[in-house]
Amino acid sequence: MNEKSTKKERLQSLLKKVREDGILDGPELSLLKEEMIKDETVSLEEASALFELASELTEEQARDDFEDMYVDGITSYLLYEQGSEGLMETTKWIWLQDRITKDHKYTPLEQALLRNIAQKAEMLPENFHEWLNDLESHLDKFGGDLDELEYKERTSFMAELKALLKRFS
Repeated sequence: MNEKSTKKERLQSLLKKVREDGILDGPELSLLKEEMIKDETVSLEEASALFELASELTEEQARDDFEDMYVDGITSYLLYEQGSEGLMETTKWIWLQDRITKDHKYTPLEQALLRNIAQKAEMLPENFHEWLNDLESHLDKFGGDLDELEYKERTSFMAELKALLKRFS
């Protein structure tokens, strides 16, 4: 068995355990960090595992250490590949859009991720602004389904993200 399949199996085992008990505890978080930094790059499998873990956790469980690892790990996968630091490849951009819109929820973790990408990217995909506007429109359309505080937070997030993106205009 090679290192790559072993790593994938360890990630799948960790995901299974979190699905079963609904908790990402200290030792599991440490194991995940160890797996991700072992080869100093974040693979598609690792970035996907972070999205899967995030969907299994409550907002409270997804804060602090996990949020940092989620945001840094996925940003690293998307923007930091040898020879193209700060640039997001088209295939990775499509992958990100799919992952964020898949469950029709825009979580604080995803907001933190988009904010981090906007801050760290040297260049964004052509349709990033258009996609962001569509995302905002979607949030506006379903604003009645959100409680008032949550709606205000999301609207504030969109304004902040647009301000960050002005440097690309």
